[in-house]
Parts: sequence; C-alpha cells; structure tokens
Amino acid sequence: EVSKHDQSSMPWKVKQLFSKYSAMPRIYYEGPGWGKEPLFLAQGKDAVEVASIAVEIARRYKGRHTI
Repeated sequence: EVSKHDQSSMPWKVKQLFSKYSAMPRIYYEGPGWGKEPLFLAQGKDAVEVASIAVEIARRYKGRHTI
C-alpha cells in the first residue's frame, strides 16, 4: 500500500520501527522492493557519530570480503 506513493514510505517505516521496538534503532536496513531501492539508515547524535557507524560497518565488511 505505502510503496505505491513516492516519499510516503519513510514516515510509515519510522512508525513501524517505533511500534516494533518502542524506539528507533540506530541501524536499519531494508532490501529492495517493487519500485523501491534498498535502504540503509544510521542514526546518531551528530554527523560524526553517524560517520563512525559507517566506518565501522565498512571495516567489518572489509574484514570478511576482498574489496
């Protein structure tokens, strides 16, 4: 239902995450759907914290895969 309307899925996703976890997770990934691209969200107190999360994910990924 929500995937049919551009720009309306993010508020719906946030509502679903709060409903499921009673809070917004710091990291959230959603695979592709019909007409939608894969989505990765990282939440932090500021841009530096979010960048640190991204660097840590890249570090762990590189440790498992040859880039």
